[in-house]
Order: sequence, then structure tokens, then C-alpha cells
Amino acid sequence: MGAYDNSDSDGDFNVGIELNPRPLFGLYRLAQHDKNQAVFIIEGEKCAAALQSLGLCAVTSLGGCNAAKQADWTPLNDFKTVFYYPTMTKQANTTHKTFIKHQPL
Repeated sequence: MGAYDNSDSDGDFNVGIELNPRPLFGLYRLAQHDKNQAVFIIEGEKCAAALQSLGLCAVTSLGGCNAAKQADWTPLNDFKTVFYYPTMTKQANTTHKTFIKHQPL
């Protein structure tokens, strides 16, 4: 869930998150997960939540594929097995995949 900011001049609330780096969606599950068990990196909060509902540990960047570079991926460092499942859209797949492959997992 993103934070709400009402700092614009008209006083309306805007959906968004200003943290940088951003925490991973599913971080609370990751913190409780056995480091010898697999973790899934999925593109999109809905997809990660679907895998979580099946009892799997799944994480993603908050805010979509273009926000992957703003996410803090370091909590994954000590996990032995991490699977990456990209989305099927070309733009999202390219953006997320390009960033993820440069992370020191």
C-alpha cells in the first residue's frame, strides 16, 4: 500500500510513495521466510499477492516495473534460491529484468 501525500496546492490526496529506496512488497513475509527456501520475484503487486495466497514467498517492487530501480533488493541477499518470473508485456519485462540482473543477489 502506498502512502498518501496531500502536499499539492489544491489540497487533494495523491496516491504515491516518496521513499527511496522503497521497501519490497512482501517484505514482511520475506523477513519470516527460511533462507534455505525459494523466494519468487514477480512483477506486480497483484501477482505477488496471488503467489502469497498459495503459501509461496513472493516479492516485487512497489509501483510497477519502472520502480524496480528504486526498490531496496538487499533483503534478498542471504537467500539461497531466488526465482525471477517476468511479466508478459515487453516494456515491463525489459525494464524490470534489466534492473534485476544487475543486483548482487
